Order: sequence, then C-alpha cells, then structure tokens
Amino acid sequence: MASETPSKFVALVVDDDETLRKLMTMILRSHGFEVHSAENQKQGIELVSEKPDAHLLVTDWFLGDGMGGDIVTHLRKTMGNNRMHVLGMSGVVGGRDDPGEMQNYLEKHNQEHPDAPPMHFIAKPFLPKTLYALIDKMGVKTTGKTWRGLIHEMDPVPSSRQGLKTDGKGQTLVRPGKVKPYPMKRFRE
Repeated sequence: MASETPSKFVALVVDDDETLRKLMTMILRSHGFEVHSAENQKQGIELVSEKPDAHLLVTDWFLGDGMGGDIVTHLRKTMGNNRMHVLGMSGVVGGRDDPGEMQNYLEKHNQEHPDAPPMHFIAKPFLPKTLYALIDKMGVKTTGKTWRGLIHEMDPVPSSRQGLKTDGKGQTLVRPGKVKPYPMKRFRE
C-alpha cells in the first residue's frame, strides 16, 4: 500500500534535552514544518518507523540511552529508507571528547548509502539562521517549495556568512563560533 505524500515539510526531532527538543520543535514549526519529537534512542527508532515519509530527521548524537547513529542505522539499514535527510547535532563535536569521530561517521555513512541524501552535522550551540541555511544546503524540499525561498524571505544574508563549511564530498560541518554576527544597525531600523 502506497503511503500518502505529506502536504507540508515533516521533521522528526530526537534529543534527550527537553529544553532543546522544545526549542527545535518551535523553530522548525515556525517555518512550516510539522514536527514530531522523541526524547531518547528507543523512542527515536519508534518515531522513524512510524513516520517513514518524513523529510528530515534531526537527532542529538549522544542520547541518554544510546547513540543518534543507531537511529540512522535503523532508518537506512533496517527500514531501507534512503529518502529522509539526516542532520546530526552535538555539543561535543570537534573537542577533546570527539577526536574526529563525527567526521569518520559522516564519511562512512555517505559511502555506505550513496543513494541516500548525504548526512550532515551541526555543533551545538547554533543560531536558528544557521540551522535554516544548513537545511537549505541539504536540499530538504517538498511540494515544490524549498527552504531557500523561506530563508531569503526571512533573512537575505547568504549562507557563506552563516559559518557553513563543506568538505567537498557533500558533507557539511558547522562548528560553533564560526557565525558572523549581523551589524547592530540592521536591528535599529
């Protein structure tokens, strides 16, 4: 039986931090996403199983009961879903607790799943506009409307000023502290 095509962007958010989970939900909903969330790995696996037609999975990497990578593995290998875009996030990427682990995972994932959209990663904390620019760069779209149009209407600053870095293989790593602030005069008008 064919599943129905959603009429709007559908995002799945998995994070064990309740405050961040609610904030991500609010941010994504404010820009047209229908958002479903889970608070741990077990619920995240159930969520991707229940919502296989979602456009985007945003998952924290270090969850209280497991890893966000296990949710991605379930999505790609167990379910065979190569359509959903995946955005991993963590507050420890690139630090002494993560000596290249995320970069290695991204490369391995993208090699093992060449038919799937490349997986991307963003380091916490991040600004909403950085998140929007990354989702646009990932190519998340449905019903003919892309995030690029939403971002341009909301904030015409190009993503090159958002701190986005790509490794040339379709992967994007966003590290904290790389976003250039807007001049204050813009907010005074």
